[in-house]
Amino acid sequence: MRSVSDWIRLSLLRQAGLADPLTPDWARSRADARECAHFRALRRGRLMQGAYRYEQLGDNRAYDAIGSAIARLRAYTVSGNRALLIDVANLVELEWCSPRLEGTYYRDTDRGDEGDPGGVPQVSR
Repeated sequence: MRSVSDWIRLSLLRQAGLADPLTPDWARSRADARECAHFRALRRGRLMQGAYRYEQLGDNRAYDAIGSAIARLRAYTVSGNRALLIDVANLVELEWCSPRLEGTYYRDTDRGDEGDPGGVPQVSR
């Protein structure tokens, strides 16, 4: 059990931004259900490593991030190596930050108002 001084210290740390904000248990359990902290930590580490090896995120528009992500996703279905999923997530973020496709936009696809039942826009080439 925490003492009063523990609660005061924690409150001061939160106010200074040095401790996690107070989150109700119900909200924490819902967030944990939608997010995997281990995946996030591995993804961030890989992203930082890539920034040192190659370039900062979004600096290289010549790189085909989507093609590479699709290739790695296919490789994952064959090998089962989940490290490839981390690569896919980072490559998709790279495309998000610096899209190669002209005319990209963001519209929430959960609303289902894009013209097809799944809500995903149709792309004609």
